[in-house]
Amino acid sequence: MPPYFHVFLSIESAPEDQRCVFSDLDEAGLKASFIKPFKEGNNILCANEVIPFENIRKFVITATDERSEDVLNEYRKNSRETFEKYNRQSRSVVFIGGLGFSKDDLARIGTDVTSKFIHEPPPRFPNSHLHIRLLNNPWVVSIAGGVIVAGIVAWLKWN
Repeated sequence: MPPYFHVFLSIESAPEDQRCVFSDLDEAGLKASFIKPFKEGNNILCANEVIPFENIRKFVITATDERSEDVLNEYRKNSRETFEKYNRQSRSVVFIGGLGFSKDDLARIGTDVTSKFIHEPPPRFPNSHLHIRLLNNPWVVSIAGGVIVAGIVAWLKWN
């Protein structure tokens, strides 16, 4: 059975709050929805929300062997059993709660596979600033610099 991928982001306004923006993606869906736009420095379209590339501060991609709902149900069950067992054995402390109550918990439950898909930092400038990226391209700078130097030399010869 192929893995299911889940993407978690934190944004500039809340860098410590990580939230699930995509869940239950196959590898093709992951690449189309997140990997390709991220590597190109484009905004991320998540359901009815556009997440500006510039606002992304942290991201994690996790994988699970089952769909998110099945994984979360299993963790709810295991968590409940663990707390019930502890509460039966404890005479003074009672615990209520556990893991597996929202898709955001998949960040801890799943296997982190971020490095499998992202091997290098994203571009410094998003595609919307093409002129800035061109000015920082070594080929463009070298050729333009050569043309300018040749022009100065030609002008000096004529004067």
